[in-house]
Amino acid sequence: MATYQPLQARQAGDLISIADERKRTTVLSFEEETRLLAACNTPHRRHLGAFIIAALDTGARRGELLKVRRSDVDFDERVIHNITSYKGKTVDRRPVPLTDRLADALKRLLSHTRRTDTECNRRFFD
Repeated sequence: MATYQPLQARQAGDLISIADERKRTTVLSFEEETRLLAACNTPHRRHLGAFIIAALDTGARRGELLKVRRSDVDFDERVIHNITSYKGKTVDRRPVPLTDRLADALKRLLSHTRRTDTECNRRFFD
């Protein structure tokens, strides 16, 4: 039968830090990135390819990218405005540079959308 020990009596080395449990060191290799984007090169996955390129090239999180509206993307200034993240009650909006590869992917995505879907307030990755 296990005996109860107060937390103070245990050694600090016995405890596992939550930060240590959540560490992630996954990085895609160039080959993996190429294969992933090739798998998205179909009419039904076209939006996923643009989304993956956006994630890779901007470093933005999934939730931040899902909120990007077409009016937030400025192809002339080469920037995505209003990438929004939330930390508790704090809202952080920041501009993110638009790479050539991402600009091309977003333009291709726009060229394949229906004419009625080109409103400025629509989200890119709906």
